[in-house]
Amino acid sequence: MFVREDFRRDGLAANFLADDQLISIVSKLLEGSRINIGYPAICQREYEACSRILSNSQNDSTELCVVGHAREEHLDAMSIIIKNHKNVSANSWIPISDYFLDQTVRVNPREAYTGLKSLIQKWKDRSDKPFDIAFADCTSDESGLPERIFQWSEYCLNNGVRNIIVCDSRGIGEPAKIEEIFDSLKMFGNRIEFHPHDDNGRALENVGIALSRGVEIIGTAFYRSGERLTMIDPRELRQYGLAFNDQYYGEFERQFMQKIGHPKIVLESVLGKDKVVTGSQFRLRNRDKVLKIVFGVTSDVHIASQILGERISKEKLADIKNTFLYDEKRLCLEPPELIACYNSIQEEICPV
Repeated sequence: MFVREDFRRDGLAANFLADDQLISIVSKLLEGSRINIGYPAICQREYEACSRILSNSQNDSTELCVVGHAREEHLDAMSIIIKNHKNVSANSWIPISDYFLDQTVRVNPREAYTGLKSLIQKWKDRSDKPFDIAFADCTSDESGLPERIFQWSEYCLNNGVRNIIVCDSRGIGEPAKIEEIFDSLKMFGNRIEFHPHDDNGRALENVGIALSRGVEIIGTAFYRSGERLTMIDPRELRQYGLAFNDQYYGEFERQFMQKIGHPKIVLESVLGKDKVVTGSQFRLRNRDKVLKIVFGVTSDVHIASQILGERISKEKLADIKNTFLYDEKRLCLEPPELIACYNSIQEEICPV
């Protein structure tokens, strides 16, 4: 397998660590990577955490990236928080398959394409920082989807978007499908990234195919964290020439244990089997099956209201995140427990 000498790496998926010391270690561990540090628009405490990471973990060799949904308030937060920093960027994630479009944002492809064009212009109006677009569910078995990926990618890359991130969101990509997608995108050179999942056990093979077609950035996450624990750990890419500093990895693992806990226990409690993180996964994954719902980064009030069993406002949703993602750090409460606990805390803070 031919791998370019300047093969670049993606250190972590948008993560729940929110710790500037851990991010600083990863920057040294995977020098030259791009590291997604979080979603600054989901709540005030997440914004503060991202700001702290940007201030304390920034360096010249490793790019820090903020992540958002295709919403104006997310563009606002991302553009403001990175404005005065160097070697930073933003990326937005949008669905591209008919299935994801129907199940998440409830629009047709024509409407989504119009929204994509508007999203790019709105970023230009706000910032001159690099802006990447991630297309979710690129490997769905749908007629015409590879052509749509090419069309949307061509528009983005010719109209100010830096890179396109091709996502095998459900981990269903077969090698023949991966070849078809990346063969059609070869003309864009190293402006295409690949975000694989390994649900079908083919992710590493698919990474090799992407690399052979000119891709230089692969999305990874330590301990395979991310939806369903099916992302690729960066250590698995050593076979493709990924440079890895074991000294810093030892320090990263020690810090993780001290600050977060044992990786296996923590990650399985949040992202493991029979659990689904609030957001698009609630709509997409076995909703007729009894699953433990884990509170996550969703900014969709409708979804959150369904999950929590009571209608909530955008402000209350942000406040719940402040409480349970940061103050209480209770990531694994089930919906009835979570909302009851939140109401109890509010009564203590603001007694009637």
